[in-house]
Amino acid sequence: MKQIRALSRNVKIMFIITFFQRLTNAMFYPFLAIFLSNYFSIKHTGLILLCVSLFSMISTLLGGHYTNIVGKRRILMLAELLKLMSISILLITTNMYQTFAWLIVLVLVVNNFSIGLSSPVNQTIMIEYSTDENRRFVYTLNYWIFNVSIGCGTILGATIIETHKLIVFSCLIVSSLMTITLSGFLDLKENNDVASSYKSDNESRALKEIFLGYSSVLKDNTFIKFVIAGLLFIGLELQFTNYISIHLRNTFDPQIIGEISINGVQILGILRVINTIIIVLCSTIILKIFKNVSNNSLLIYGMILFTIGITSLVFKTYIWLLVLGTILFSIGEIMYGPASQVLLSKLVEGKNVSRYMAVEDLVVKGATLLGSLGILIGAVFQKSIIIIFFLLLGVISMYLYKNIFHKIGPIDVNK
Repeated sequence: MKQIRALSRNVKIMFIITFFQRLTNAMFYPFLAIFLSNYFSIKHTGLILLCVSLFSMISTLLGGHYTNIVGKRRILMLAELLKLMSISILLITTNMYQTFAWLIVLVLVVNNFSIGLSSPVNQTIMIEYSTDENRRFVYTLNYWIFNVSIGCGTILGATIIETHKLIVFSCLIVSSLMTITLSGFLDLKENNDVASSYKSDNESRALKEIFLGYSSVLKDNTFIKFVIAGLLFIGLELQFTNYISIHLRNTFDPQIIGEISINGVQILGILRVINTIIIVLCSTIILKIFKNVSNNSLLIYGMILFTIGITSLVFKTYIWLLVLGTILFSIGEIMYGPASQVLLSKLVEGKNVSRYMAVEDLVVKGATLLGSLGILIGAVFQKSIIIIFFLLLGVISMYLYKNIFHKIGPIDVNK
């Protein structure tokens, strides 16, 4: 509690904002495909989701560019106002889908656009208002909040999304109103010099300014190595819900524990519960054990445990091996997550943080392609090739991180 009280007010407010944003988003967006399939064919649903994702990526880049020009508070409030408007319209139009089905699509595009717009702002505030001394604690707490909010939101959404959409949409509206209100209490330092110089420039050059702004980010070789390393590692992480889920469903022979028969789908659910429990209950304990370990070492040790753990789920379908593998990759995930964020904050220190955050935010979206690639490789090649693929993702990612460490040196988080 003493560490939490010592944090910047802005960081504490962002913890509250992001908790409710993630909680309410998790009540709806994991079930977006199911929601859309009530109104459209499977083919149209796939195309709509593709368009929604594309607009979200575009808005993330726009958010990263305009955050320092317009101001963090304005971007954050604009995004939530758009979200509030879109969800309110969605609440009305879902009862008139036969006439306004494509209005639902437009509203969802606007809604995802708003989420992408605010994402770089959230991350920028976390970096700018944390210090070298408390950054690991900030990201550990943020990681814990992330998992608790996503877990609770997904459970709530799965329970009520089909029968009580009104409650889900109402929660999203309340979350937006809370964010708008709490944004007024943020004490943010805005870059007024950039804003004034931009206003005096020719508005027709806006698009060119965006490209020029991001070209400087793409020329930062160390940061690009970080992005590629993160892309590969998150791609490995997503194999749990991609290849491994299909692998367990198809190859896990039903086993009886006590009087309960467990099949492949059920064991996958059990492993996910174990993963969530370890992250929620053990994050602070595990990181306290490793508090004297350097950030760079913590990241690599976490990656090693995660790579071994996730790969072991493919070897054999013995329950004890699956549980042990899940425990290993869960501990590795706890170690890697906050450590990678501390490294990210070091890499963008003193730079145009919001633009860097926008590019980094695209990593997860790009990693979904690697997640899908695992399914494709598994369908074409033998299990041994998948194991090599998993190990390569982990090893190459670690090599890139080691290369970054060699360039920037150690990061001291225990001053």
